[in-house]
Amino acid sequence: MKKSPEQISTAQMMFSVGCFIQGSTLLTYLIHGFAKQEAWIGVLLGCLISMPIIWMYTYLAKKFPGKSLIEIHDIVLGRIAGKIFSALYIYFFLSLVFLNTRDIGDFVGGSLLQVTPTPVVLIMFLFICCWAVRKGVKTMTRYATLFVIIAFVFLLFTSSLLISNMKFSNFLPVFTLPLKNYVQSAHTVAMIPICEIVVFFMLFPNFQNAKGSGKALWGGFAIGAVTLLFNVARDTAVLGPYTPLVTFPSFLVMRIINVGTVFTRVEVLYSVILISLLFFKTAILLYAAVFGISQLLKFDSYKFLVPTFAAIAVIFALAIFDSSMEHADYAITGAAAFYTSFFELILPVITLTVAAVRGFSGKKEIVPS
Repeated sequence: MKKSPEQISTAQMMFSVGCFIQGSTLLTYLIHGFAKQEAWIGVLLGCLISMPIIWMYTYLAKKFPGKSLIEIHDIVLGRIAGKIFSALYIYFFLSLVFLNTRDIGDFVGGSLLQVTPTPVVLIMFLFICCWAVRKGVKTMTRYATLFVIIAFVFLLFTSSLLISNMKFSNFLPVFTLPLKNYVQSAHTVAMIPICEIVVFFMLFPNFQNAKGSGKALWGGFAIGAVTLLFNVARDTAVLGPYTPLVTFPSFLVMRIINVGTVFTRVEVLYSVILISLLFFKTAILLYAAVFGISQLLKFDSYKFLVPTFAAIAVIFALAIFDSSMEHADYAITGAAAFYTSFFELILPVITLTVAAVRGFSGKKEIVPS
């Protein structure tokens, strides 16, 4: 297989995976909604559930080094079934672009710029994503390390300022909820923030060291999981029983910080960091979708597709839900986690099973059948 001129190092890939998961910290209200003051338990369980799935991803990546999902499907499933699976994943990536763009619209419209029309916010956001995708995957991932470090330092710094507002009693009582609540919270954590990293299969053709895919995925998973756990624990410690009642708990926690008259309105800085993380996540998803389409249809380049699908994303992000409440209800009922499970768990299991049955060893260069 011809190497892409845009090569990504193992460190870039690892921090990109971590940054991608960090981009979902806006959705911690889902975990609090299921597990309340025990949301941290839901995060831990969700991480445990994610581990065998991530192992499956790394195993597939090692069996087919340097191959994208589109290429893996053609090799394992054949041209017809492979293209069906690939089309399903392209649809999945596009739907995540729509949903994450809608997340930005709801957050900015509900918390920051209430009088600004939502279409204006979405167009500006996707214009930047479109610009980044057209610059190429190497340029996009170059900034992942910076985003991860800034987000983590900001998390530690703001948490230190909130120590006086934290109460250990806000974590109590423990293990008092029905089993269903723990299962729902763990399932949500595993399927929405974490296992969406299946999208990085679309970046593997640009991976400088195909053998380092496992290190990149596991390292990024660790970065994202620690950030997510820290966020959930901090918000619970500060807000206590009010956490499940808030749509954006971390944003509310930032508004509590007030160090005299010098250090106030920290939520504005938090919003900038959060939007940057969501920009990175949405840009990766948009790249995966248009790159997948170009591979599926044998186009020479994906770049001419980017403006068209960015425009489509604006339209669908506005039309997919009638209101932000309907959007939240879609997620809180667990429908979102079950929807993503089909693409992040069931389809990869089928692919891996067929590969095992057909005896692909991954020890030599494989071409589509």
